[in-house]
Amino acid sequence: MASQPPTKFPLTSTETALAILLPAHLSSDITSIRLIHDKSASKWPAHINILYPFIPTLFLSHAIPLLQTHLSSLPFSSLHINLNDVGVFKHRKNATVFLRPDEESEGALVRLRRGLTGVIGCEEGEGTVEGVFRPHSGVGQAGMEVERLSELVRKIVAGGGLEWDVKGLVVLRREVGGEMSVLEELRFGDEDEGDEESGCVKDDTGWMSCFVFDPAADDWSRLSKGIKHQDARTMDHVSISSYNIMAEPTAEHFNTRLPLIISALSSPTPPPSNTLQILTLQEVNDESLPLILSSPYIRKIYPYSTHAPSSLLPSARNLVTLASEPFTSTVVPFEERHKSSLVLLFEFGPGSGSGSEKKSLVVANVHLTSGLTDKAVKAKKEQMEKLTVFLFPKGKSENGREVVVAGDLNLTTSVRTIETALSRGLITDATAQAVRKIIDLGVWEDAFLSPGSESVPENETGMVGYDGQETFEGERGATFDRATNPIAAMLEPPIDRSPQRYDRVLFRKGGSIAKDGFEIFGLPNEEGRCGSDHYGVRATLNIAQTGNSMSDIPRKFDTSSVADKITIIDDPTDLTPLIEPYLPSPEDISQRAQAIELLHDTLSNGDGMEGIILAPLGSYLMGTYFADSDVDVLAIGSVNPGVFFEFAGRELRKLDSGDGDEESFKGVHFVNSLVSIVEVCVLGIKFDLQYCQAEELVRAYHDETSSPSLPDLVFDKALISTLSPSSIRPLNTYRDSAYLLLTIPHLQSYRLAHRYLTLYLKNHGLYSAKFGYLGGIHLQLMLNRVVKLISVSTLTTSTNTDQESPPVSPATIVRTFFTYYATFNWAIENVTDPLLDPQSKVPRSARDAIFIPAIHTPTARPNVASSCTKLTAHTLSSQFSLAAQHLAKGDCEWPLRSKETCLADFLGGSGAFVRVGIDVWGVGSEIAESKVREMIGALESRFPRLMVALGRIAGVEGRAWPARLWVPDVSENEKGKGMEREGGEEGEEGQFKGYYLVGVSAREGMERETKQVMEGKLVTAVREFERGVLEAREFVEGSRNVWVVVDVVRRKQVNGMNLVLDWREWSLEKLQNCVSEQHGGLLEALDLGMEVAGSPGNSSFAPTSSAHPASTSTTKSNKPTKAPKAPKATPLRPAHEIIARIKWDPDLDIANYMIGYEDRFVGVKEMELEKWKSESTDEEFIPMHRVVWIRLKDGDILWDRRRKIDGFFGSGI
Repeated sequence: MASQPPTKFPLTSTETALAILLPAHLSSDITSIRLIHDKSASKWPAHINILYPFIPTLFLSHAIPLLQTHLSSLPFSSLHINLNDVGVFKHRKNATVFLRPDEESEGALVRLRRGLTGVIGCEEGEGTVEGVFRPHSGVGQAGMEVERLSELVRKIVAGGGLEWDVKGLVVLRREVGGEMSVLEELRFGDEDEGDEESGCVKDDTGWMSCFVFDPAADDWSRLSKGIKHQDARTMDHVSISSYNIMAEPTAEHFNTRLPLIISALSSPTPPPSNTLQILTLQEVNDESLPLILSSPYIRKIYPYSTHAPSSLLPSARNLVTLASEPFTSTVVPFEERHKSSLVLLFEFGPGSGSGSEKKSLVVANVHLTSGLTDKAVKAKKEQMEKLTVFLFPKGKSENGREVVVAGDLNLTTSVRTIETALSRGLITDATAQAVRKIIDLGVWEDAFLSPGSESVPENETGMVGYDGQETFEGERGATFDRATNPIAAMLEPPIDRSPQRYDRVLFRKGGSIAKDGFEIFGLPNEEGRCGSDHYGVRATLNIAQTGNSMSDIPRKFDTSSVADKITIIDDPTDLTPLIEPYLPSPEDISQRAQAIELLHDTLSNGDGMEGIILAPLGSYLMGTYFADSDVDVLAIGSVNPGVFFEFAGRELRKLDSGDGDEESFKGVHFVNSLVSIVEVCVLGIKFDLQYCQAEELVRAYHDETSSPSLPDLVFDKALISTLSPSSIRPLNTYRDSAYLLLTIPHLQSYRLAHRYLTLYLKNHGLYSAKFGYLGGIHLQLMLNRVVKLISVSTLTTSTNTDQESPPVSPATIVRTFFTYYATFNWAIENVTDPLLDPQSKVPRSARDAIFIPAIHTPTARPNVASSCTKLTAHTLSSQFSLAAQHLAKGDCEWPLRSKETCLADFLGGSGAFVRVGIDVWGVGSEIAESKVREMIGALESRFPRLMVALGRIAGVEGRAWPARLWVPDVSENEKGKGMEREGGEEGEEGQFKGYYLVGVSAREGMERETKQVMEGKLVTAVREFERGVLEAREFVEGSRNVWVVVDVVRRKQVNGMNLVLDWREWSLEKLQNCVSEQHGGLLEALDLGMEVAGSPGNSSFAPTSSAHPASTSTTKSNKPTKAPKAPKATPLRPAHEIIARIKWDPDLDIANYMIGYEDRFVGVKEMELEKWKSESTDEEFIPMHRVVWIRLKDGDILWDRRRKIDGFFGSGI
């Protein structure tokens, strides 16, 4: 028997409510405030409760018909409500601020509630506080800021209040997640009466009309909701700019930064007339909003806005969006206070390439939670997930609807920063992985990374060096960069100073949008000023496309689109005799082929590895290698990279250990580079092995029916589109070389010229990407441009009717190369391929001193010259000019002079040197050889950073020699040992010592005072470099066995060291027949040409670091007071190295030592080593050459210059 409905319903449930909803077109400002101040904003819409608590869900089916019957019987179909006052409910610890209805509205609501309680059998005061019903709409809770919150709400009321006609009530029910959703709508009066359009109970969309600027009234006003967009208007392109304009309390007043911001926004060429222009701004506040909207440029270009000058801004950092066309907007709230997304909807007619289908565009302006912590990353992930769900509602068609997200995503992109945070315990491993996956690449394309029609995009593949240092993934295209942005540089970093690509433009993957262009704006102007701590980003999108596709790779040389020309230096000289001694012999060529075959057979023996493809790269593929060249190889297979490298490492090491052909495989180890690499020596030839997982390509390659070539497959549009971004990136290294082979004219002359130039660069100390100079890929792309420009010029001047390019000699290419790049404006000109779109798909950033974009992206290094510096550019120009002069005189042998001769020129070309000394002991016993390799690599990779710092010093010219130097042992029986450990006596440890040099000189004509300022800055730069090296992870971990000292010395002192090139392999990993050349001979002594701050002695700069507590200790500790055992006697170490070790050795305490020095009047005096002043600018400075001894405070002398005693390193005779 069915249960009877109760005659009295209890008002006890907080899971349901009977309420009035505020209309979205009136409540947007209130919603903005609630998102920040009302803890229930994400659960409850803006409302006025009539009955709450309400009837339990169990009885709703019985109560709702009774309530609807009563409401339908009312003599009105609408109820006028006017919220025109602000009230406060005071609680014990805080207060609630609310909107209060006027007297007439309050009376109507009280009468309405009285009737409803009577219908359900309840007392009038039931469910209320103190038995009194006080209708209100809550805005937020506040403690000490209650007055400020009240004032914000009063500002809304003063603008006209919230006044509308209510058509009925809604029944709300709490969902599982806590959100109150509409269960039922209950109408007043006759259900069929009333205007559905203007009097809806609930606005299902919540979309608000925008503000428009009226030139006649010189004011912004709300656009009438009834105005429809013109369907005839076509929009083929969209230009979306995003700019975080900074609202930091420490920032300059906005009115002083506004001209810089407007200049940055207006810098590009105006887009075509059929382009929709959109500007998303973050961190807008009460100061900046009216100033922005008063700008003539903004009013002209962006006359439609989400806000007016008088609009309420609920927080200190707000979102504002402007556009060139009208729109509607809504807010998507996030769980975190102050955080939401401002979403715009544009509707317009079909584009020119889209038939008759109407289009709509949804643009979301975002500013996600900041910070790299577990909590912040989790919040960012949830915010993007919620926004994605809103933008792509389930069950709704997406035909003709495109979606874009633009703004400050606050995502840490630098791998260095993430790893630093992980090492410090600031984040967990899960968070380190999650931060890379917040942007779902299955949903979104990144406009910066998307190469348009060229390749599949990949998240965070861009790389660039930080201050010229070793490149790190995720730093390319940085929009927050303390190294180049003076405002950002003033902000203290929470983790490190690495650049981050916070600001982005994303668009729906697989839609009809294609990227036409991308740029970063707001860079420092000529005065070095910026408008914000962020740079802005601008993407030009084509919304008339049908999707991305691969462009055809030209197979013949086509000059129709090449506008650049070049001055050709004709030269018939035969360069072949100069190159022949270095060319591979027939035996070497055969040996390489056998080595590749052996490597292929070895890697094909594993499960799933049967069809593996080995594709040579670089100089071997291009035919420009030498007899001592390495071979770069890309393995293409079906298994994932982890499986491949585990198998390759295991199998190759097994062979190396002697389980297989022990004479075939040697020296197997992994290299942590921009891409994973296995180094192995096969048949005496060194291989660098990379891997690409591309199952579809492997299957197509082995298809017996078609038997396609690998170059045909890698340029197959349909095939490449099936590969994942992680597969495209390593594959593009092969595609670049294959493209060059297909398109370079005069290939034989190119190869000979390439070899000639390679020898020149190596011998002259210009061939090392690690040190910020050129490498093989740099030369390939630079020479590719020159050869193609030569062909353009010869074709345009040739009378040959079939347009066959006349022959070009290698000497002509070489001389044209030197002349062209000697005058090349590296700061603004790009080394691009003349056949490709001159608008590079890789945007140039402010930190790119030399810009040589890769042919295909994504790639490990989109700008292959990202480690080059301004000093690199200056060095290349001057050295190329010098080479061009010698070649003009017919001296073709001068560029090929020996390395020893070129090193002597380098040592004589600078007045002073930054000398970097590195000393390693205990190799093979106390410290692993692999660790030595890591330390040397870490040190060398930091030289570009030093060069960047030197390049910022006005008046300094600098050049690094990209190789390690050493002082050969004076004893005859030690000469030629090469690969042997030093200190061969039983029980002694292997020890190596070497030096790196950076030549520095003052530019001609510099006044003495200016020179002194420059020298002070030089000292600071050197000190910072040494600090960075000593604090690097590799040196902290190996601090007991390695010493690095950086100082500035005169040329005479360097020449007196008799340095030669260090051909020794410090890690003692004897890769047979690998690249290593023995060099000997002493250098001719050269005179001093630059005065250095200080004395003829050395000036060592040892930084203070928390990583080395011994350097800052001021009290006597329990640390050992005896110096460590010396590994071997060598020439006496100078005093500055002893002092540096005491400061930095964790086992030594500087508070335990005294230093003796020569006083000109009283002889030897002593002082505590802690008080020793080593800076020449200090009043108490004492030159290092006056140091006599260093002893313990208890009396033992551990270092004595006169007696040649060294108890720290064991040096001395």
